[in-house]
Amino acid sequence: MIIAFVVDVCDDETQDGLSLLDIVKDGIRNFLGYMNGTRDQYRTKYLLVSSDKKGYCIKWEYKKDENKLYKFFEQLELLQPDPSFYGSGLDSVFEYLNLRRICRWHDFFCRGNYIEHNETSCIFWFTDGKNLNWLNNGLMYLDSEKSTFGTNIYLEKYRWEQRLYSFYLSKSNSFDFPRQLDWINMKMLGQLYKVQTLEQIAHAFDNIIGGVKKNPYPLSKLNHTRPLKNTCGVHLNLVEQVDGSPERINHFVHIYVDPYKINGTYPIPEDYWIEPDAMKGFSPVVVYEHKRPSIPTIIFWKTDQLSEDTYDLPPHFSRDIYKLSDCDLSRELLKQKMGIKWPVYVEHSGRQSQGLGQPFGYLTAIKKDEYTMEACLVLLPYNYIE
Repeated sequence: MIIAFVVDVCDDETQDGLSLLDIVKDGIRNFLGYMNGTRDQYRTKYLLVSSDKKGYCIKWEYKKDENKLYKFFEQLELLQPDPSFYGSGLDSVFEYLNLRRICRWHDFFCRGNYIEHNETSCIFWFTDGKNLNWLNNGLMYLDSEKSTFGTNIYLEKYRWEQRLYSFYLSKSNSFDFPRQLDWINMKMLGQLYKVQTLEQIAHAFDNIIGGVKKNPYPLSKLNHTRPLKNTCGVHLNLVEQVDGSPERINHFVHIYVDPYKINGTYPIPEDYWIEPDAMKGFSPVVVYEHKRPSIPTIIFWKTDQLSEDTYDLPPHFSRDIYKLSDCDLSRELLKQKMGIKWPVYVEHSGRQSQGLGQPFGYLTAIKKDEYTMEACLVLLPYNYIE
């Protein structure tokens, strides 16, 4: 896991006599103190980022085999508010993580999206809410931006394995959040907190770590309540296809992936047909003409026509099984009769450009043990029914 701290605040003083920057620094120090007591302390990598001039935003980054946190704390103490380049820090993190994905072969263009070929990244963004106009263009790559590998291939700057935790530091007593913060929090399926004191930022971090059910933080907007350690994995948009109706219902879900295991075999198909020649190597023409959304959309069809034994593979044949996060869709699946299968598709993935393409798996409920059922996404080879 990578954790990036993006500090985008000025030096305004609070009622307690502390600056907003002091509150942020204290919150980061306490959080790292907790992380150093976990089993993942040596596997977690950190970034410290400010709103400095582009190219100078990253103040500290881990190095291979040298994740020495005392250097991180030194840079944290030296960090000064610089309100001149709002937004440059968050943009720099997106660029950094995108480059890392490419260098580590986490993107398989023309080969589909592999759920387990990812490294979860958590972005802790601290902002005072000033000058958020740079967010008016959203998180989309603009035609005017300097061309990089990511701008040519993806529609958005963020990725499906990234988690956003936004901290809004304001002296205002209003619970309202700036419109732009609401929007980015919804778009990235993140968590948004308003904090003004040391106690509040500690409470917010406690919720992120896992205390949200026992002691929920009141000034927050949460798109999920999973503890930090359970955020490994990816986001998906599961969309119900209703026969005879143009209406579609979106279900944004989280797929948990154990960071200590990589067993995935099958990808989620691309949303275009891949000719055999395109598989021989990287095809810029094909990729640039079909830019990816950051969060893939999977179409599913509710049906009771696929029984437990229909269109299945032999027991010894590998299948990728992923648990869905708790949501309306997963709870509905658990209420279905044993063995129900709802086939899944990626629109336009077939040889014909229109239509749903062919199924590549299904949604179902699987027995975990004698007392527990789990709603799962099962991935199989594309068009496995043939």
